[in-house]
Amino acid sequence: MSTHLGEHFKKRRLEKGLSLPQIARMAGYTNIAKGIRRIEAFEQSGYVYPDLVTKLATALGIDAATVQRLYYEDNREWFAVMNKPVEPCMVRRMILGGGVRRIPKELTTVEEMEDYAADFAKKCGMDVCLIFSPRIKIWFSKDGSVQEIIEAVPGEE
Repeated sequence: MSTHLGEHFKKRRLEKGLSLPQIARMAGYTNIAKGIRRIEAFEQSGYVYPDLVTKLATALGIDAATVQRLYYEDNREWFAVMNKPVEPCMVRRMILGGGVRRIPKELTTVEEMEDYAADFAKKCGMDVCLIFSPRIKIWFSKDGSVQEIIEAVPGEE
């Protein structure tokens, strides 16, 4: 399945008359076969390593605004779902005694909610996940420290 981003880069490469080995060299690959595989995969599927898209954009003269616009077009539906507002809540990691717990309405800042989740994790002695949106989650260890911050990105489940 091709994407707007992959198609645009392929079109630009072909307009400039560049072969896959040439663009792989321009992108800095010493292992040309590996570069060709990654560039072909990008052009065909849209999947690309972040550092490669930057190198290819530079080599092909594609500006950052165009890359961002095409990336958004390819992931518009994902962004709509993942940025949908939800009421902040917490979820315990353990199945027994787990479940969803709402954040008190009087807590309005991110800092207040984080402090509340950290204290709750300490009090219940369990890992707790503070969910701000489908996209952003912060895990607190049972000692109340931040264990992990997860920001979902398109293409990663």
